[in-house]
Amino acid sequence: MEYRMLGKTGVGVSELCLGAMTFGRETSEQDSHRMLDRFAETGGNFIDMVDVYTHGVPEEIVGRWLKDKRRSDYVLAAKVRFPMGESSNDVGLTRKRTLDGVEASLRRLSTDTIELYQVHAWDPLTSMDETLSTLNDLVRKGWIRYIGVSNFWAWQLQKTIYTSRMHGRGGKGFPRCNHSKTCYVVPPSSSYCPWRNTRG
Repeated sequence: MEYRMLGKTGVGVSELCLGAMTFGRETSEQDSHRMLDRFAETGGNFIDMVDVYTHGVPEEIVGRWLKDKRRSDYVLAAKVRFPMGESSNDVGLTRKRTLDGVEASLRRLSTDTIELYQVHAWDPLTSMDETLSTLNDLVRKGWIRYIGVSNFWAWQLQKTIYTSRMHGRGGKGFPRCNHSKTCYVVPPSSSYCPWRNTRG
C-alpha cells in the first residue's frame, strides 16, 4: 500500500480509501468486518463513511470493528448534510444539524474524535460562515481534527475558501483531499466560470 498526505496536514493516509456505504445494507456485518480486516492487512488506514448511509449503520459496524484495534492506526472520515429525519432541522449545514451530526457519528463510532469531517454538499439555505464557524469550534473541542468538503462545484469551493479567509478561519486541513493525486474535490473545470459573477 502506498500513502499520501491528507492535503497539507502531514497526516499520512493510504492511497486507497475504504468506503463503507454498503456496510449493513448489501454487505453483512460479518462480511464488512472481513473487508476491513483485509484492508488493514494490506496497509489500508483510511475509512470513509456518511451518516445518511443506512442511517448510520456503517458507522456502527466500523465502530464495533475498531474496538479491538489500536484507534490511532486509522484515519476516519465522516460527512454531514443530508436528511437524518423528518424534521426541517434534520438536514443541511446549520450549526444545529452539524453539531447533532457529529455527536451522533461519534456515538455510533464509539470514538472521541473523527480525523476528517466533511460537508457532503452545498447548502444554499445556510450561511457558509455559520458552517465554518461550527466546524472550527469542533476542531477546537477536539471532536474533529480536520475539515473538508465533498461534491462541491468549483465556484462553491472557491466561495468557501474566500469566506474562510475573509473571517480569519484558517481551519485545519481545508480543503479536503480526494483519494487520488489532487487536493480539490471539484467537478469539471467549466464550473469555474460562475465564480467571477458571484464576486461581482
